[in-house]
Amino acid sequence: MVERVHKMMKHAALRSSIQMARELGAFPIWDWEVEKDSLFLLQIAGEDPLLYADIAKYGRRNIAMLTIAPAGSVSILTQTSSGIEPVFSIEPYTRRKKINPNDTNTRVDFVDQIGDSWQEFKVYHPKLKTWMDITGETDWKKSPWYGFCAPDIDWIGRVKLQAAAQRHVDHAISSTVNLPEDVKEQKISEIYQAAWEEGLKGITVYRDKCRSGVLVTEVKKEVIDKSVAPTRPDVLQADVYHPTIKGHRYFVVVGLMGEDPYECFTGSNHDNQGEIIIPKTVEKGEVYKKNRSQYTLSCNGAEYALTKRHNDVNADALTRLISTALRFGASIQFIVEQLNKTEGDMHAFAKVVGRTLKKYIKNGMSAENCPECTTRMTYEGGCPTCKQCGYAKCS
Repeated sequence: MVERVHKMMKHAALRSSIQMARELGAFPIWDWEVEKDSLFLLQIAGEDPLLYADIAKYGRRNIAMLTIAPAGSVSILTQTSSGIEPVFSIEPYTRRKKINPNDTNTRVDFVDQIGDSWQEFKVYHPKLKTWMDITGETDWKKSPWYGFCAPDIDWIGRVKLQAAAQRHVDHAISSTVNLPEDVKEQKISEIYQAAWEEGLKGITVYRDKCRSGVLVTEVKKEVIDKSVAPTRPDVLQADVYHPTIKGHRYFVVVGLMGEDPYECFTGSNHDNQGEIIIPKTVEKGEVYKKNRSQYTLSCNGAEYALTKRHNDVNADALTRLISTALRFGASIQFIVEQLNKTEGDMHAFAKVVGRTLKKYIKNGMSAENCPECTTRMTYEGGCPTCKQCGYAKCS
């Protein structure tokens, strides 16, 4: 049935294109010698030799005959069936639309990992709603679609179904194979391999929850994703900084795992006699863990204790929490933004540490919304900058 319908569409599109070519001429770069042996047109030769002969005689007006838009999205807009595109889910699900939180008539239901705001909508498949209206049934599990939605069907068979249509479509078919969250890499590889073997011009694979926006299954309850900190090696390369806060000399040592900050140590950088402990010439070193809660910085044969260097227990607690956040994967820009929100002037301890850590924010990372035009800003040189209006927070 699928193949017969698409064959009829193909022939109708070609006849229309040939008729226009007879009246207006073929498209400018049409060349019969180039395309006469294409697999698409050779099908026509076997199905309708007269149609094939007309193409040779008059050419085609359209460079492209057929393509298929995303049927799932279109079916939601038109409230119709999605045809050969399997229903994503008959279970009511949540769809997200990215929004500007400052726009009117919007609400922020979700903020993703990079700070973008989304509004959520509960979606019922239009045909499920029609079935409910007709039958009076409210249990969607009793519907004829239950057990036959995108995650339930044979995905390789799904690829072959698309291939049956692709044989009669000269351009690509926009189609997504929706998979459960726990599907294995090997199965995804098999789907792509089957798509290639069947001659598909394109196919998309979407594994449930593989990205945070656009299409998500219903979330039963809010949960915090737990992460595990990578095990600390015996030694880490480190950068050393020497800020002065209201006349008081400090050190800030940032231990690095690869290029990413993994831990942060701060402390007073002078002894009881006022002598400098870590010379200002020390800008790089290695951090060793001696035993529990005891770390030292090694540079050029000298060692400097990094722990128990604070008279202020709050400052000590702050740097411990910063290290914890870094080790468990919190984004460096988020940590810097939180430190900058603390009370006090630019010389406050937290803000000085924040200015030190912002050196590790890579250009292009997402920042907060611009206060001038509300466009999402990005970091450039450690400073939130708006590419839309030119506003820079650090200037």
